[in-house]
Amino acid sequence: MSLDLANVFIADSPSRSEYNRSMKVISWNLAGRTKRAAEQVQALGARQPDIVALQEVTARSAPLLRSHLAQIGLSHAVDGFQLVTAEARPRKYRQLVASRFAVQPSEFAAPVPWPEAVVPVTIELPSSTIELYNWHIPPGSSYGWIKVETFEGNNRLLAKQANRMRILCGDFNTPQAE
Repeated sequence: MSLDLANVFIADSPSRSEYNRSMKVISWNLAGRTKRAAEQVQALGARQPDIVALQEVTARSAPLLRSHLAQIGLSHAVDGFQLVTAEARPRKYRQLVASRFAVQPSEFAAPVPWPEAVVPVTIELPSSTIELYNWHIPPGSSYGWIKVETFEGNNRLLAKQANRMRILCGDFNTPQAE
């Protein structure tokens, strides 16, 4: 999925309208595939994203993906294995955010059953800061109320007023009928 954020201000100038441009954000669930990381990143690079949010990244694929993403200009990255240790939360998959702009992990205060299901970051554009939340919501068919509780925690987090733009992306495991 690609999200085109029109008129994102990314340059310092007294006249914002002179420097507005679109910013491309791509969110993609890799479904745990690790053998074709180079090809996956090549496909992303062909679309020239400014920010990439990947879901279902493995501990083995995360460093490889980070390296390949840096080669296409997305040299700033944070992944869920850096934020929550596998010993603390032994789930196989985490999320990764990579950007052309500086990325830092954010404080995450929403009470959710699986905090490793989200990578919250701030991204420093040249003249503004955005928040990005890359979620992998567990499927309701397998995890029932954990999915509901995760959405509720997400809602509590995003319902708080913010003084900057926010991006919510990821795999919400929404059934086809929804």
